[in-house]
Amino acid sequence: MQAFWSGSVHGLVALAALFPGAAVADWRLAYGFDASTGEYGLPARTDVAISYVEAGVSRGLWNAQVTVPYLAVEGPANLGLPLLPGDGAAVPSGRDQTWGLGDVRVGVSRFFPLWNGSGLLDVSASVKVPTADADRLLGTGEPDVSLRTDYIHDLGSLTFVAGVGYTFSGRSDQFDVQDRASFSVGLLRDSPGLPTFGVSYAERQPIIDNLDNVRELSWSAAFPIGDRVRVVTYALTGLSDATPDYGLGFRITYRFSQ
Repeated sequence: MQAFWSGSVHGLVALAALFPGAAVADWRLAYGFDASTGEYGLPARTDVAISYVEAGVSRGLWNAQVTVPYLAVEGPANLGLPLLPGDGAAVPSGRDQTWGLGDVRVGVSRFFPLWNGSGLLDVSASVKVPTADADRLLGTGEPDVSLRTDYIHDLGSLTFVAGVGYTFSGRSDQFDVQDRASFSVGLLRDSPGLPTFGVSYAERQPIIDNLDNVRELSWSAAFPIGDRVRVVTYALTGLSDATPDYGLGFRITYRFSQ
């Protein structure tokens, strides 16, 4: 369920593809959908679906975006989102559903060209605005601040991407959340006339202490439709109990300039 916030490979594809080289403002609108399912170390599975819209603008080396998600969750009764119950929490019987507006995220980043243009350093910061209903277990009810740095290196038909990040979690009386670090590494392959294919590994510390790290392996394919539309599809598999067993999704981006 955390896939579209993370440094998984569909995000890396978008990052490499959206590098702004023009002085004009490059605007974009995007819609995405992400679905995942897993047991998260519990006897029963939790299913999560996230749809989101995003508005962004790039100008020169700067980029900014606002993302608004809507969540639907079905899982063991009274648990809501996975990973939120405290250590040793009892697993209730039956299943429950919850849905609603998620936490809005606002981000800004800047590119720094390196090595005569063959490398790029992307430094970003984002704020999670607590718009989700914590009483319905759709969020923690507190803001988060995330800092991240991604390095992108052009190897011809291959692009290497690696990044590290850290999230400072707002302290909540309802949930015992913690600050957490993240790491990802991936490769993209671009061939003329074919989609851009990618694979990546992402790992991050859990939002709740004493749980496994979240570990994901992702695959993606990105391809343009005309000059203004780009589609990214992806799939992932979890490599730890704190991760969905599998997930998939897509993102459609429309770009226009002023």
